[in-house]
Amino acid sequence: MQDIDDELERKYRILDDCSRLRDIVQCLPPDEKLHFVPCLVIVNWVEDDKNEKTRDFDEMLAKLLRDGIIKQILVFNIPPSATDLDGKFQQLLADCLWMSKIASRTLYRGKK
Repeated sequence: MQDIDDELERKYRILDDCSRLRDIVQCLPPDEKLHFVPCLVIVNWVEDDKNEKTRDFDEMLAKLLRDGIIKQILVFNIPPSATDLDGKFQQLLADCLWMSKIASRTLYRGKK
């Protein structure tokens, strides 16, 4: 979004992201049928380490966490000059699995 100067266009793009996330969340089975702990990985293609989040998307993520729909959110920032993307993505997935195992143990003990 760094190359978009029009503020209205930026807002539409974020609304598109919110809409896609809502569609994904609606596809999740109900809690009693879940066989996994939902984890969200956000991939940002960014020029620098500054994360251009918007309030609407942040609020949606916070509500998903607060409501227990998503148990964790991991952000994967990828600058254009990044190397070894496979290794970095594998590490991100390993972190996600490790965190999910901890969350699963907590859920199965009835501490949801």
